[in-house]
Amino acid sequence: MATQSSLRQKLKYEEWEINGKRITLVTLHLFVYPRQLPDDLYGLRELEALSLKTVTKEEINLPNELAKLTNLKVLSLFNCGLTTVPAAVMKLPMLEKLILSRNMNITLRGEISRLINLTVLDLKFCNLDTLPPVVLKLPNLQVLDLRDNVQIFLPYDLYRLNNLKVLRLGGCNLDRFPPAVLKLLQLEELDLSNNRIITLPDGLAGLINIRVLKLWLTGLDTLPPQVGKLTLLEWLDLSANQLQTLPEEIGQLTSVKHLNLSKCKLLTLPLEVGRLTRLEQLYLRHNQLQTLPAEVAQLSSLRGLHVKGNPLIKPPAEICKQGITAIRQYFDELKRSKENIISHLKIVFLGEKMAGKTSLVRTLDIGKSTLTEVEDRTHCVEITQWAPDDNITFEVYDFGGHDVYYLTHQFFLTPDALYLLLVNLQTYSCSEERYTEAVGFWLDTLNARVPGAVVSIVGSKKDLCRHDEVIRKTNDIQSRINMQKKMWLKQLKQEIKRLETKLKTQEKGHSSLIAQQLAYTNRLLEQRLRFVGDVLCVSVKPKSPIRSLLSSKCPSWVNLQTLLLENVNNKSLFPTLRRVLPGTWVLFEQLLKRWRETPEQVKESDSSDKTGSSKQTQSYSLARYWLTLGECEGIGRDAELSPERLDPVLSYLQQVGTILRYTDIPELKDYVFHDPPVVVELFKDLYHHDTKALFSTPRIRNKYTREQRRNLEEDLCDRGLIQKKVMTCMLPPNIDPDIVTALMQHFGLCFELKGNDKQDLSKQILHYKIPWYLHKQMPEKLKSVWPDDVPEDQEQLQLMCNITGFCPRGLFQRFSVGIHRLVKDRVDWKDGVMAYRQDYPILMRSKPVTDDTYIAMATRGRLAQADEMWGVVHPLLEVLVQLLQEWPGVLYSLHVTCAHCIKAGLGRPYQHELRDRTAEDGRDVRCPRIKNTASTSANLVYRPSRLSGKQYPAEAQSQQDVAGRSQAEEEDISRYFHYIKENVTAEWKDLAYQLGFSRPDIDNIDERNTDYKRRCRDTLEEWKEREGDAATITVLMDALRELELMSVVDGLESKYPGLSD
Repeated sequence: MATQSSLRQKLKYEEWEINGKRITLVTLHLFVYPRQLPDDLYGLRELEALSLKTVTKEEINLPNELAKLTNLKVLSLFNCGLTTVPAAVMKLPMLEKLILSRNMNITLRGEISRLINLTVLDLKFCNLDTLPPVVLKLPNLQVLDLRDNVQIFLPYDLYRLNNLKVLRLGGCNLDRFPPAVLKLLQLEELDLSNNRIITLPDGLAGLINIRVLKLWLTGLDTLPPQVGKLTLLEWLDLSANQLQTLPEEIGQLTSVKHLNLSKCKLLTLPLEVGRLTRLEQLYLRHNQLQTLPAEVAQLSSLRGLHVKGNPLIKPPAEICKQGITAIRQYFDELKRSKENIISHLKIVFLGEKMAGKTSLVRTLDIGKSTLTEVEDRTHCVEITQWAPDDNITFEVYDFGGHDVYYLTHQFFLTPDALYLLLVNLQTYSCSEERYTEAVGFWLDTLNARVPGAVVSIVGSKKDLCRHDEVIRKTNDIQSRINMQKKMWLKQLKQEIKRLETKLKTQEKGHSSLIAQQLAYTNRLLEQRLRFVGDVLCVSVKPKSPIRSLLSSKCPSWVNLQTLLLENVNNKSLFPTLRRVLPGTWVLFEQLLKRWRETPEQVKESDSSDKTGSSKQTQSYSLARYWLTLGECEGIGRDAELSPERLDPVLSYLQQVGTILRYTDIPELKDYVFHDPPVVVELFKDLYHHDTKALFSTPRIRNKYTREQRRNLEEDLCDRGLIQKKVMTCMLPPNIDPDIVTALMQHFGLCFELKGNDKQDLSKQILHYKIPWYLHKQMPEKLKSVWPDDVPEDQEQLQLMCNITGFCPRGLFQRFSVGIHRLVKDRVDWKDGVMAYRQDYPILMRSKPVTDDTYIAMATRGRLAQADEMWGVVHPLLEVLVQLLQEWPGVLYSLHVTCAHCIKAGLGRPYQHELRDRTAEDGRDVRCPRIKNTASTSANLVYRPSRLSGKQYPAEAQSQQDVAGRSQAEEEDISRYFHYIKENVTAEWKDLAYQLGFSRPDIDNIDERNTDYKRRCRDTLEEWKEREGDAATITVLMDALRELELMSVVDGLESKYPGLSD
């Protein structure tokens, strides 16, 4: 039996919603087992809120001693197995809120009418078929929650509750609007969501005091004009209905602050929306809107416009992603210039080297069969524009096929593109190995980088194969593609099953991360690659003049051109192909194109300086690679864009990939890279597949002897090292190598190594390491630093990332670049790095096992140093996880390798799920690998909560410590709650689901609060209570990102700068 002292230590200050006000009360949450309450409970005279939960399904016994709690204002008996309200409850004269939800078929005693201070009654999910008559005798009742009581009947004399302000009837399966509700003229909040109402009565306009109206998922296909008479309405939720239009009377709701129209079928939005001058949040997600009225930009109070999931062309999605400010700037610019409708599609040609990509691109461009010479092969990426007619412009990306270029390819793979994968039919053989090289690898890449992308398979060089060969090979390719698609689906379903099992067995405090992973993996099921047709075979080999005259058949590549044009007009594939842009923006982009194609002509037309100075010549030669902000302003003036109106168009062009801008990198912030392929062309000289050619250019040959060139080539091939001065020689003249290296480091292609001569800085030789070139294994000499067996006086802390199935090529190399700022004294090899961090040795390795890839990072030290060891190795894992965010289709999980298994040298060591440590965790953790017969310290298994933004709370020693402890507990995480609830608001349910709440949980929160902000805050507080130390700001930020609430994330990082570190 609990003592009064132990119960008092569990007291805490907690906010409760009572009649629209949040009141802080001394609260106790108590699990009751067995049926009776602890005797010492009744001595807690200071107790103001009591929440009882039963471990079993037996009915809780509430004795008359409960009446001793004379200050009790809130009593929650949620799901306590009650069949009637205990008599002891009637003896609580100060009771204001009584929660009886999920007590099936509960009976209310007549004595309940004695609770004259009762203002909130929760009877949700009690399987009631009619409202208990005694409820009508509660004179001060203001909030009545009857949700999820299927087909409940409301008596006509419901109007006797003349103080009732809130009535919740959501999920009652009602097929019509309850007539009794129309008599509740004092009603301020009405919830009829998740019913089958279909139509709203005209009498609804009589509820003139309504401020909150929830009608989501009620089957509404029209909104009656009478709704416009509810002029006090502040919150209106019409989401998940069949609405295609809204009446113009919607503009009369001038008090509305939150309007939720998500998941309807809206085709248009009325201009009258512009009259909602107090509107703060407008939710339009997942409708069929192609345009937004310009009046939206006039909503001066609007802080959030949520339009994800619409095929918007005015404004384009790239504008909407930037937020309401960008949308206002867009419409402002449309006022100043003529609207232009442009049609633009990105086409990406992928495939192995010598697959014929460049030949096909040039053939389509000039409209004539063309073969490419070997010396003209694409090195990295070449981008051209192709306009087969006046209605469409294709931006064609031709990717070099050699492995060394793959690192640069990934940065150009975007969702809204058509991918053509070329397969060389001449060299293709019907084997698993050749399929993987020619097709499977590229499809895996697309599935991981741009899940849901549109793909077409093209068989090239069919002229070099017999007809029966073409049929056999294309059938083999198609068959293996189908098998690969089945494998992706199997992997997804296996991961979902694993996560569902984890979620069911997860202990309190550890479920929210698993729930997030499960929700995300389920979404991937709907984002699989979309294949267009079967394998289309082409040849671009020119025919002889005589054969051309004799043949009446069109060249095979013409069929591909026809296919492309047909698919362009398929709105299910490319719903946002066309877009509306201001004429000034279109002109600015055209002028940029001039600079890309003929910068020398721009030079000749510039009459501002006739001196022909070498400085000016150098400036224009550099314009081939980048522009300064000043040069952009000059182009802007030619497009009638003043400098203050330039940033919106630059931001738009950056979003669509026309330009590159890096305002957060000091070396690059003053430049605009107006021709991305040219930037990659700079890398091309350093990532050439023929390293001998790299060191045979005239500038290199003139500067270095043959022996020096041989040594430089060995440095690059064997150690991945290149000196800065050598790199400078490889670049075009007058190119600032600092800009190039800043770009390369941003892309994760190299890192900087400074010389060791501390006496004379001028003698330091600056090197860059390019991990991609490394091919040797771990040096033997490192075994003395990191022996195979863990020393007796040390422990090994090892974090593991298990990547299921496809692992992006070059991921470990980019990871090794990303960690460089965190480590020192490093040694690199093909699939590993050994370095030091805070004087601890760290070992990072990548290891493929069957179909999976394991990336491990480990350190060693004494058990007493476990906390420091976590601080050493965990930031490295965060770098890897951040990289994986660029590959949304990659399936991975994070683990902590059992330290006992490692030290014992066991094969296949047990992998604990990575999670934060909580107060409930013990000192040791048993090892399942050996049937729990041995254990290891919990310090080597559970992540310290400080690494995810949460400290362990200090235990309270007395009732006087309640307030102080509450403040200390909330200092790290609760400080963010106010900002989040102010900005998430109507999407609080999505956030709740993302944090692992079930539908009944969410309903329970819904009933306790009167508006979105309070429900959001309650959700966060409840999540914090459930998850304990696992409730961290990292988890919360990840949840917000998953919901794409980037305005909230950005706002948090701006308000609390430490979050973005």
